Amino acid sequence: INAFSSRVLASLVQARPTLAFREGAAEIDLLESGRTIYGEILLSSTQRVLSSRSTAEIGAKLLPMVLQHLIALSRPVEADDSEGNDIAETLFAEVSQLFRVQLLALSKDNPALHDSCSHNCLRVLKSVVTTNDGAFDETYTPVLKCLALLLQQMELDREDELQCIKSLIDLRCDDSIDKNLQRHVEDAFASLIQGIGLEKFWNVIDFPKLCSKKSLKAVPNQYSWL
Repeated sequence: INAFSSRVLASLVQARPTLAFREGAAEIDLLESGRTIYGEILLSSTQRVLSSRSTAEIGAKLLPMVLQHLIALSRPVEADDSEGNDIAETLFAEVSQLFRVQLLALSKDNPALHDSCSHNCLRVLKSVVTTNDGAFDETYTPVLKCLALLLQQMELDREDELQCIKSLIDLRCDDSIDKNLQRHVEDAFASLIQGIGLEKFWNVIDFPKLCSKKSLKAVPNQYSWL
């Protein structure tokens, strides 16, 4: 059964269902429903494959690709849809659950595989906060919680990890973002701090350097929220 689940997951990752990726030619509700169902099937299959020691390696290799699909599926069906949609909220809530259960269990059963998988997942997810134009697409607000949960399981001593945390800090310090997004970023940091402890967090971000005299010239201090 586990081998069959692995083959099914691999096929799902390679597929691009017409209804899930179509744009414009059908009702928006129908398209969003198709994308959500496809994403949920991907996630449930990944959870099953990761849960078995005999197939965990396959699941760990496919998980980053599944996350890439979920980011694509979460994009608004219409480019000018300023209200976004609920796809990202639904799918990345399930990603959070996967990180808490299956990925955390992998860190205990196979630390080396977990290390490789978590870094590949981070490279995918951090793309939503390290965009070339510097603007954060609020469609991906639910990803912030997933990033916090993923970072809790990592050593936080590599460039990808530190750059992701820096990008999140820069996002929160951006005066142009709205209060709701500020709250979600703060919630992500609260989760990260609770997960790794305050002392480790201060060391990771080099708090004394971050709040040096130079930074204190800003009124109010842009890092006071931390």
